[in-house]
Amino acid sequence: MRDILVLERDRLGSGSTGKNAGGIRLQFSSEINVKLSQRSLPHIERFEEEIGADPHFHQVGYLFLITEDRDVAAFERSLAMWSRLGVPARRVTAAEAKSLFQACADRRRAFRNFLRQGRLRGSVEHAERLRRARP
Repeated sequence: MRDILVLERDRLGSGSTGKNAGGIRLQFSSEINVKLSQRSLPHIERFEEEIGADPHFHQVGYLFLITEDRDVAAFERSLAMWSRLGVPARRVTAAEAKSLFQACADRRRAFRNFLRQGRLRGSVEHAERLRRARP
């Protein structure tokens, strides 16, 4: 690509693009979105090696707390799909969740832990894209 123009009201990356949460996850309700994320994750894991900038990617996992009984069945269906697709997800008990995350309350009904997923600092990724786009 050539001749890319990026406009910001202030300095580059100072708007919402540079402040995104940068969540990385594999759990989605549609199979196509799970597969897209599965293809993306290895590139994010090798980001520093491939791009040369540390994205501060921390694979700390995701934990969903389900507070309504009516929501459990949908997550069970998703969990079955994730298992079939090789997503490292599992149901944990309230006690397990509490030991993983002390802030969890006993009244939660269902939990999920997604070990390969995490977050990265979006401003680093954004800055690196801008650096690479410059001639």
